[in-house]
Amino acid sequence: MCRFRTDRDDSPAGNRAPCLARGAMVYTFARTVTMHYTYINRQPGTVEIWLSVPPELPTQRRVQLLNVTPDPLSIQPDGSGINRIAFFRLRPGEALNLDVKADLYHGSYVPSAPSTTSDLSDDERRRFLRSSPMVRVTDEVRAEASSIVGDAKTPIERALRLYLHLVRRYRYKWPPPERGSEAMRRTRQGDCGQYSFLYAAWCRALDIPCRVMVGTFATGTLRAHVWNEVFIEGVGWLPVDTSLYQPSVRLPGLADLDLALLRIAWRFGRLSDDRLVFSIDPDVLLQPPYVDRQPPSDIERFPVADRELAWGFQSLDGAAPYLQPIYLRFDPDTYRTPRPNTRLASVWPELALGTVTSYLGKWWFDAPLSYRLGTWMMVGGFTLGGTGTLLGTLELADLGPLTALGYTVANVVFIQRTGAHWWKVLLLVLFLIELIVRLGKLFAA
Repeated sequence: MCRFRTDRDDSPAGNRAPCLARGAMVYTFARTVTMHYTYINRQPGTVEIWLSVPPELPTQRRVQLLNVTPDPLSIQPDGSGINRIAFFRLRPGEALNLDVKADLYHGSYVPSAPSTTSDLSDDERRRFLRSSPMVRVTDEVRAEASSIVGDAKTPIERALRLYLHLVRRYRYKWPPPERGSEAMRRTRQGDCGQYSFLYAAWCRALDIPCRVMVGTFATGTLRAHVWNEVFIEGVGWLPVDTSLYQPSVRLPGLADLDLALLRIAWRFGRLSDDRLVFSIDPDVLLQPPYVDRQPPSDIERFPVADRELAWGFQSLDGAAPYLQPIYLRFDPDTYRTPRPNTRLASVWPELALGTVTSYLGKWWFDAPLSYRLGTWMMVGGFTLGGTGTLLGTLELADLGPLTALGYTVANVVFIQRTGAHWWKVLLLVLFLIELIVRLGKLFAA
């Protein structure tokens, strides 16, 4: 009999998790997406690019690389055999362009579904239990992970407790001051990548195979994201997103209310159909081999895995810290510092000397009609509500129930896209009350 409870440690009230001892992952087709990618060499010298080819996964199938220009010089597995890497060499002014087309699936852990017979090979198990510069497994990490899971017995119970602990006790911060699981342990704050690196380290420390999924949301432009998957025998690769839903404030009571509204425990093992994986795991051993070059003396360094890394000139012993979706090698003799982007400098100090596209390239998706309609409803609703408030404040006009209706519609879409937090729900209730009162007065007249 399953005796697992989540209310003894980190589970907020109202999030009693089901017994997680059986079941399987169930995948449902959602939609076909096309991602457009471009990288333009704006350097006066040659730039070499290692690009991860998006893999076939249960959540993304029939992956096609289309309209690739120029032709890659090679496509081969990385040094660990996890990812496929396309290698390019771009002349000054030359652009790398390609499209990625894939069928996306919604994945859900269903406890009542028949268990599967899936298992990992010995090589796969070693890969996703290993310690690496970005995901470090040490005796200290093992002791920490064991303390967090307490008396949880099964791998899936332990994975859930690690997830709940990370969501409740760590803070989202972008940009992080450092990269790597050890930096996340020290600072207890970071972005989606930092959350995922530490979660993988904890799981691996408890002998639970875990991989880091480096990719993007399949809407908009440059919406990079990172999450995890843990392997549970009989279930398969179970998705875990530790950073997407966070409390709006860390005050006792309000934080628990947020987590209850967000249904944090329920989201364990569920993956929305709005993301595409570029590569699996950090510390990608590049092929052809990456030979470090001496960077210019004034180049910006990034704290990565307890090192000061000159991005685009140095690697982690031949490995890219991660591929999202590329890693670069510039020519130090001709390198020219990208023009500063003053708008980014204030919010992303790590890239204050250049733009995001100088290191990652640029990608965007063709937005589906439903997403565009939602955006129009949200923007239109806030515009209508704001206009009504302004006109009323200036005593120029009274839009009646239209002001409250605009705010109500906009907040419904906003909550659907970003999750339910206590203050969003409170605003929605107030707008609904205002709408009902206004309509009542209108009909009474």
